[in-house]
Amino acid sequence: MSEAKAEPVLNLKEIAMAFRALCPACEKAVREALLESLAQRQSRTSGGLFRLRRKIAERYGFDERAMLEHSNRAIQVRARREFCRRARAQGYSLSEIGAAINRDHTCALRMVRSNGWGRQR
Repeated sequence: MSEAKAEPVLNLKEIAMAFRALCPACEKAVREALLESLAQRQSRTSGGLFRLRRKIAERYGFDERAMLEHSNRAIQVRARREFCRRARAQGYSLSEIGAAINRDHTCALRMVRSNGWGRQR
């Protein structure tokens, strides 16, 4: 089994210090790149995930708001599980998936891994 390499963790203070050390032209370029990346991530998340959520809710025959409820009705759980699996297959992060259905990323992970009978695959 291969070991996953942990990424170094930087706190905001260290990032701010490094950012202030840049020349004005570089600072502007980094700021623009960060803002563009953030805008792309937000548009990707809001568009694709919400369309997928709506499509799956319609397939299961209820309003997409039902996927946001904290209900354990079997049909809603199946719909959320399918949503999580399909969204993950499309490359969305667990945090993005969880936020789209008003859940935590660990809940999304469990739904992706579950086989439908309460057990992990």
